[in-house]
Amino acid sequence: MNTLTDLRALCDHAERQFNGGQLSQALRGLPTELGRAARPDLADHERLRLLSTRARLLISYVYLDGEESRSAHHALNDAQRIADRRLDRHSQATLAHERGRLSLIEQLRFEQPDYFGARAHLQSALVIRESIGTAGELAATLIQHGSVSLALRQPEDALAAISRAHTLAKAHSCKPEQAEASLRLGLLLRARGDANGALTLLNESLRLREEIGLRVYLPFSYQALGETLMLTGRMNEARLQLECAATAAAAVGLRRAMMLTQLTRAEWHIRADQRSEALEELRSVLRLANQLRHDTVRKRAADLIERLTA
Repeated sequence: MNTLTDLRALCDHAERQFNGGQLSQALRGLPTELGRAARPDLADHERLRLLSTRARLLISYVYLDGEESRSAHHALNDAQRIADRRLDRHSQATLAHERGRLSLIEQLRFEQPDYFGARAHLQSALVIRESIGTAGELAATLIQHGSVSLALRQPEDALAAISRAHTLAKAHSCKPEQAEASLRLGLLLRARGDANGALTLLNESLRLREEIGLRVYLPFSYQALGETLMLTGRMNEARLQLECAATAAAAVGLRRAMMLTQLTRAEWHIRADQRSEALEELRSVLRLANQLRHDTVRKRAADLIERLTA
């Protein structure tokens, strides 16, 4: 890495690797330390980009594979010091968004979560991005804001935020954000009893992720489709989507995606009155939930095992 152009290319390459499912390779390619002693020519804004990219990928790793979050917090803190010193509002919004996302991810593991910290960070990001953010950035924060509202049992607020994100992302051809908004909006519609609307949006999410090569998120689209088809009684179609989810998760080595897929497959077997197959899946889910310290999934799997063996 001899020039600033090299550094920018390094960040871009790491993001491409990550999106393509090469998580550990992407992170290994980003230096953990880049002090002025080693690179006196490196301007603060270039250092900030590197740290922000590293923080974003680390947070995604926490979400996708249950990775421990200490390194993500360190990267955020290092980037925050530079952003605050430069009074860089765009970067401050980015970091507030990522702090909110990380807080939400961490809380999703617990039986008694506290989502108000996540909401405060995301609200800070939203205020700035409403005035100076790009359409994609604003849509990304609206999606996370909607997810927190849903976690706080405010479904109308969640629907409004995620619907706005979907409209915004689609109007500006922000395909990664549109794919994420489609998935989350589809799940919201499913919860409201609109199975057909849900399936349309979930298929849109899958199509977009396949189109732009977001392999790292494909397992979640397949899993959501399979679960929705199962809930509507289309069991054979559901099984095919869940097989795709399992294959996609294994291809990129994502334990969280594997865990969620196996839990849904266990529920498929229960509905099909296949108890032994369901128990096999649930015991695997329980092992993964223990590894990932995911209390809510652990409890769900344990409850189902108890019910099936009673």
